[in-house]
Amino acid sequence: RATARAALRRDVLVVPPPGSRTSPTDAFLDAVHPRVAVIQVGYRSRYGHPAPDVVARYAARGIPVVRSDHCGAWRWDGGSAQCTRTLRRRYWQWRGAREPLTPARVGPVPDP
Repeated sequence: RATARAALRRDVLVVPPPGSRTSPTDAFLDAVHPRVAVIQVGYRSRYGHPAPDVVARYAARGIPVVRSDHCGAWRWDGGSAQCTRTLRRRYWQWRGAREPLTPARVGPVPDP
């Protein structure tokens, strides 16, 4: 059982489907134990994704969340998630109210 659980652990978890209320379960998060969660969602999603309780579920576990509607393109680089939109900001790009001006990295992400 420990071997199976270790096989599930991942550094990056792409949240399935994009932050709907039913995903993921607490048991799944405990098994995968991601270092960062990525939510791929459109800007101003008419479906209300990601659901606030889903984002809170990650926050309660101390898992940083990268959102494509805030971050744009991103990359995993040596233990940290980097947002292209923040690294290469243009004057015409929208900045979300909760998006910090700095730093450009979500990490370093703590080891599990």
